[in-house]
Amino acid sequence: MTENRKYSGSWRFYRKPELYQGTLYIDDETHAIRLEIIMPEGKNGKRLSPPYTGRIPYICGTLFTGAQILLYDCSVRRSRKNYLPYTKAIVYASYAFWGLEVKDEHALRFSGASFEFGEIVEWAGLCCYKWQSGEEDEFVIWMHKNPVILKLRDDLEVEAAPRNTWSGFENYDTEFSLKQSVWFTFRYKKRVSWETIMEDVLSIRYLIGLGITQKPGFRKARYSHPSLNTQIRGVVLGSGLRITQSDVIMGIDEDLHYIKRRRLDYLYRFEEISSPERFARWCEVYPKLRPILDLYFGAAMNENETDEMIFLNLVQALETLHARFITNKVKEYFRRVDQLTEKYPKKEAEKWRVFLLDQGQERNKNGIYLRSRLADLAFAEGDILNLTLGDEIDLEEFIQKVIFTRNYYTHYDDTKLERSFVLEDIPYVNRILTGLLQYHILKLLNFDTERLRKRMTGNVLAVNMDRMIHEGVHEN
Repeated sequence: MTENRKYSGSWRFYRKPELYQGTLYIDDETHAIRLEIIMPEGKNGKRLSPPYTGRIPYICGTLFTGAQILLYDCSVRRSRKNYLPYTKAIVYASYAFWGLEVKDEHALRFSGASFEFGEIVEWAGLCCYKWQSGEEDEFVIWMHKNPVILKLRDDLEVEAAPRNTWSGFENYDTEFSLKQSVWFTFRYKKRVSWETIMEDVLSIRYLIGLGITQKPGFRKARYSHPSLNTQIRGVVLGSGLRITQSDVIMGIDEDLHYIKRRRLDYLYRFEEISSPERFARWCEVYPKLRPILDLYFGAAMNENETDEMIFLNLVQALETLHARFITNKVKEYFRRVDQLTEKYPKKEAEKWRVFLLDQGQERNKNGIYLRSRLADLAFAEGDILNLTLGDEIDLEEFIQKVIFTRNYYTHYDDTKLERSFVLEDIPYVNRILTGLLQYHILKLLNFDTERLRKRMTGNVLAVNMDRMIHEGVHEN
């Protein structure tokens, strides 16, 4: 059952002096942030209206407890029923900043923020609990490593640090829980907008999500703002104990606000991707890789999407990757084919040349066909990723069927239907295309190609085994 937190108080809209009474609702399950303001009729019986409808930057609130809260990126709607003597304004917010109050939007610039993305402790490898026993006692040890500093830009450092809830005191409770987590803290040299922070956070979310093959959402978040840098009451001045961060509720539309624990076959672990050389490579390729990752996580990693939509996103992602990182110039592609095939004996070189440049592409000098791009990605500069589906669909037929299926779904060309993949095979095709995309993304990040090729081969074998079992085909 959904739990709603409820807070009543006074609210001031963006650039308006008037105060309105209203109630804030925060859904702990969906993280939806909703403010309801009741405006009774005026003395002359005239209905009042909210000062805005549509989107506004923020609304400042003072709760009846005295706490401050700022709702950011708000959408104001009006709900009016003729038989009721009041108008209700409903506001949905993307974020709620506890303890923040500003006079204008120029003050909405932050010095940093921290995020906890959920169950990534095993993947991060920065901490763990171990049970030890001696002759007379048994105890838990929290093993942890030093924080890892990632330099995202000259003006931004990201710290990945383990945290533990137990402070080491004696405990006599019959039940005692321990919690550990990994937090990513973004520290800026100059104050920046919240939108800038969220763009930078997305880069780290994609870095994590690519490794764990699941886009991480937000479990907890905290923000840093100059107005928070105040002395804690009752603490001696100069002791260093100051409030520097406060909670922010992420009300943005997310399919999954935090990942649940699931042991995975990781593409890589944090230790591998956070090495100075590889993280520098991530920062180098990310701007061009971003649209490809949007497609990858937007549908391919979304369990709620249809198989057809996942297929189309994967094909588009592969096409975009080839165009952005290999070549988008047809003359350059022809030269590339010559270079890739020149190391083979004449007969084999001709075979692979025809594979990379079919008759249609040979005639077309104006652009690179999707078939050529997929063939080049499967050829993998000589590693040759053998994409097959059963005994009846070899590599060339697999690529051609991808083309026909894509054209059928995008153009609804009935003439392509007979040569397209049957609907039942689309999930298996998606797994192979996902593996192909992962291979080339990790190759861009300078992971060992032999390791990637073995993984891709194992992926294709696993897909074909699952397909055979599902069809009930068993060889004696």
